[in-house]
Amino acid sequence: MSEWVEKSGAKALTAFGIFCAILICWNPHLGPIDDTFFLQPYKVLNFWYNDRFYILDGIEQFMVTQTFGVQPFLYYLINALEFLVLFYLIIRISKKAFEPSPRMAFLVPIIVALTPGVTTAYLRLLVPERLLVLCMSVIVFLDQETIKDSRRKILYVTAAAIGMLLKEPTFLLIGGLSFFRYLEKKDRKFHLGMMLLSATYLIVYIILTRVISPASAQYGSGNIHGLPLLAKNIFNYTLNDPAVFLFAIPTWILLAFRKRLLDPQLSLVCGYTLILLYLGIYQEYYLLPILPFLIVAAGKYWASTPRLQKILLTVLLLNGAVYGLGQVSIYKNEPKGFIVTIQTLANENFKNKKTVCYLGLKDEYSHEILWASEVFFAREKPDGVPPLFQATENSNDPLCDYLIDSPYNYSSLTPALDWRTVHHFEPTLAIPSISIRTWIKYFTSKIGSTALVNQNIFRKHDFVILKR
Repeated sequence: MSEWVEKSGAKALTAFGIFCAILICWNPHLGPIDDTFFLQPYKVLNFWYNDRFYILDGIEQFMVTQTFGVQPFLYYLINALEFLVLFYLIIRISKKAFEPSPRMAFLVPIIVALTPGVTTAYLRLLVPERLLVLCMSVIVFLDQETIKDSRRKILYVTAAAIGMLLKEPTFLLIGGLSFFRYLEKKDRKFHLGMMLLSATYLIVYIILTRVISPASAQYGSGNIHGLPLLAKNIFNYTLNDPAVFLFAIPTWILLAFRKRLLDPQLSLVCGYTLILLYLGIYQEYYLLPILPFLIVAAGKYWASTPRLQKILLTVLLLNGAVYGLGQVSIYKNEPKGFIVTIQTLANENFKNKKTVCYLGLKDEYSHEILWASEVFFAREKPDGVPPLFQATENSNDPLCDYLIDSPYNYSSLTPALDWRTVHHFEPTLAIPSISIRTWIKYFTSKIGSTALVNQNIFRKHDFVILKR
């Protein structure tokens, strides 16, 4: 009976993984956030500036562009193949980590696939954590087995080297894991070499970002600082990655201070998380690299976790899955809506210069969306008269010939009655954002604190072009 259940579970996971991969490839479009990089030659300086050095970000897609030109389907086909490899590795890691509990080994890969980090990373293009989590999964998978075989060592070193060129703090995971294995007297020469490789990367990184090209600003610096920023990031990370803040960190503290035990995986998870909190940066996918380490740690300590803690984690994991599905809806609908909107504008007969205004753009995205609109318009109509794209907070702005109401409208303004609709993109299949964060924003807006709240709270994906 147990063998039949195991085979049925394997078939179900295989079908689920293939479905997710097909979804990643389905209806691909370039969008306004970052994707303009694929319409220009690869430049290393795009990924080496201030204190950033992540030169392999999107390298797979850039290689496709060099060979076949701009091909969104091929870009997302690569994402889908990477997802399948990751999903396979997560299944293998989970099976080993939760060996006494086949039910958990079955559930963990599904939970991982639905996390906001995974859904966002695999449905966008320039996200270094996508390939990085794959590299870290290779390392954790090999670490679970034996790496005395020379081919496995080559694969381990390759994954480590690629990983460090994808995200700067990765050296901590590589060097840290080898440090613990060195203390455990496991293949000491190999792990000493890995520690030296991590230290070499750190030295080179410091030289590149502090000596050759000194940083003029810290990455992630914004309008919020200090304790408010820390509290905001902890809150967001806890909703998206509850296993880190409600399982890994409390368990690490318990083991370290009560039992005088430093668990390798938990220490790496906590160390990487603390670096991100210190830097004051947050995105749904930033904690992806620690995912395989977290799974191994959960396999050790999940059974002894208090029941109330498990219930709270389960609720927040379900909330994360809901948010993750909302991210699928965003990245499957909004890039298409953006491109269709630009194509509609390109079909308008501009006999002279016109001004197209986006309503209520948020400052951090304003420049990027306006720049993407110019670039994609020029691609659609290279010989036409390009409009002037601007942002406006005034729906009656007399300078605007066209007005675009988009999902990026963060204001509560609605267009005046003297505008007529030229185009309305409304997706046929959309999932509203109904996570805990969404409801908090909704109730916050109702009590008058609207200044910090995006007014498109439930994230409608509509694009509307209006003309006077």
